[in-house]
Amino acid sequence: MITPEQFAEVLCDDLDLNPIPFVPAIAQAIRQQIEAFPSEPPIIEESCDQRVIVKLNIHVVDVPFRNPSDADAWAPFLETLTDAEMERKIRDQDRNTRRMRRLANTTT
Repeated sequence: MITPEQFAEVLCDDLDLNPIPFVPAIAQAIRQQIEAFPSEPPIIEESCDQRVIVKLNIHVVDVPFRNPSDADAWAPFLETLTDAEMERKIRDQDRNTRRMRRLANTTT
């Protein structure tokens, strides 16, 4: 059995929340919901069907495979680069990394 406080601590840890304000608030909300829930089930005179029908909007495909003619469009693409193109890509990536660092430093 887990207490509302234990659940709240794990939840705050999972969601990366500050536990000091959130653990008591979450635990209190859980306790209120438990108190509001009836402790004894209502007396049912007759046996009735209590099932719930849930309709899911799921599209089921007829064939789970792609056409062989579509394979080229969906296959991995290997790009062959010359040394000059590779240097240019590395330079562009370095430039982009520096730009992102500058942006990160200006926002903090």
